[in-house]
Amino acid sequence: VRPARLISNGEVRFVDPLSAILKVEFKGFGVLEGFYSDGLRTLLHTLKGKVRRAYEVTLRYPGHLSKIKLLRDLGFFSDEELSIGGVPIKPKEFTARVLDKKLHLKDVRDLVLLKVVGLGTRSGETIKIVCKLIETGSEPVSAMAKTTAAPATAAATLVANKMLPAGVVPPEYIGLSNELYNEFTKHLLRRSVKVECSEYPPNK
Repeated sequence: VRPARLISNGEVRFVDPLSAILKVEFKGFGVLEGFYSDGLRTLLHTLKGKVRRAYEVTLRYPGHLSKIKLLRDLGFFSDEELSIGGVPIKPKEFTARVLDKKLHLKDVRDLVLLKVVGLGTRSGETIKIVCKLIETGSEPVSAMAKTTAAPATAAATLVANKMLPAGVVPPEYIGLSNELYNEFTKHLLRRSVKVECSEYPPNK
């Protein structure tokens, strides 16, 4: 319901997150739907002036986004209060309660898919690097909990070992140092969170 920020032609822009439904293929899972989401955060500043284009896409199963867009366009995600039988209610809160009840499936485990695609040049040649993470939930820890906690504890370990300064440090700074990146990914592996990166010709 709020604008998403991305980098286009080297400049930060605001876009309607549902202005486009993007198709993203993920091997083993087929073609998924994606929408622009406001996840670049500090990258908006650290990448500004260094890249021409950058954006984050949140993935969902095919068919999801047309339904969500319809609900949004009809006002079901609005914060504007309505009076129903003399009782004030926000459509967004009502919708959240209905969806939570309807979509809470006890026997369905969550799934986290992450793909980072970088396209650029090295020594005058165009290259494409793709990094992937696939995590399935298992009792008692969900996939989302695992992939959220593991990077946080990895960063905390780097701070404890005085490899990172205390305070606010953009996470992409870790990727700028081979030493920090290797230590970070080792920590993830110890928690069975594996990131695989491959290099391809630009058209693959």
